[in-house]
Amino acid sequence: HWSVLCIPVGGVALNTLIHAYRLRLLCGALGVSLSLLQVAAILCRGAFAGLALPQGGSEVVKAVLLARAGGGIDRSVSALVAAKVTQFPIMILLLAWALFSGVLAGSTVLVVGAVSYAAVAVAVIWFSVRGLAIPSWTPSFIQRRLKALRESIALLRSNQAAIGRCALWAVPALLVNCAVVWGLLEWFGHPHGFESVLALVPAMDVVIWMPISLAGIGVRESIFAIALVPRGLAMDTAIAIGMIRWTGELARAAIGCMLW
Repeated sequence: HWSVLCIPVGGVALNTLIHAYRLRLLCGALGVSLSLLQVAAILCRGAFAGLALPQGGSEVVKAVLLARAGGGIDRSVSALVAAKVTQFPIMILLLAWALFSGVLAGSTVLVVGAVSYAAVAVAVIWFSVRGLAIPSWTPSFIQRRLKALRESIALLRSNQAAIGRCALWAVPALLVNCAVVWGLLEWFGHPHGFESVLALVPAMDVVIWMPISLAGIGVRESIFAIALVPRGLAMDTAIAIGMIRWTGELARAAIGCMLW
């Protein structure tokens, strides 16, 4: 029924506004003034471009679009990196919960993905706090670019209020993301407790986000089958939920297409 599409489309629409607000906060901390609609439009256009790129490719497009909107490439990259890093604490907590609660038991792919992502996230947070020295043997043109990037990141780090608010707003964004999968499971007549979905979905997403295929096609459906079939869903139902969830991202990309 058409009403099932309201779940992912509504969830992605809300998340787009939340992420646009988070990115706008960081851009403001870097001295780049953008409206919420401007940033939301950039996110939509990046989503459309990302359909023809490996997972993560849309971030490159967003960086270029933000740079054109004002502030240059160094500040746009710094804002996007900070937006990702401020998501790490809540992701680490949920992945740790999933690993130690046994939700991922029997799924090697999800366990490896969760452990790998958590380890990288901890390392990135560590280097973000401590800073990373540029080796003396680095070519001069790369040193100049890295120096400008470090200056932008240092400017962000000096604005603790913006960083803190950005990190706090990552929590409802993740809850909405999980609520979409929870709602689809309910709609298909396979209710799962929200707490188990909250532990399972981040572990699924960290694998889906890996740059394996264009726009994650194939990986997304496979992960939904791997995660949900052992929990009592038929294979076709699990794949259908994965594909229907993607319609929210496709709707955002369709808006981006019109904006292009």
